[in-house]
Amino acid sequence: PVGAFGENLTIAGLDTAGVVVGEVWSIGSARLQVAQPRIPCFKLGIRFADRSLPRRFAAAGRPGIYLRVLVEGELGAGDAIDVTPGAPAAVGVSALARAYHGHDAAVAATVLDAPDLPASWYDWARERTAPRRRSRS
Repeated sequence: PVGAFGENLTIAGLDTAGVVVGEVWSIGSARLQVAQPRIPCFKLGIRFADRSLPRRFAAAGRPGIYLRVLVEGELGAGDAIDVTPGAPAAVGVSALARAYHGHDAAVAATVLDAPDLPASWYDWARERTAPRRRSRS
């Protein structure tokens, strides 16, 4: 049912494939900015008593989206979503989630130049793109 995954806003028919970090959604009198993908963690498995659920959820390729509130307001069922595009260097939510789960260094490199992400994503990208040291034996 709606809310079972902890979501507090459900948008029917939203295709996350085209959603980019930094874009702004005006819904009703509220303004929300796409902040990052929602990455499923072990808590999802605990909630549903299925340890494999986070892995299966990630494999489905439909990440949730965390939004930051820019302007508080009221919104309701049936309200249109007016999208203001993010910056040209913005990274897609779906691509970012896939890169996180697949450790895709190419997408991680684009994160370093992408605006509007939380600091933890830049740390993640630097770690994924850093040259690996070989151990001497």
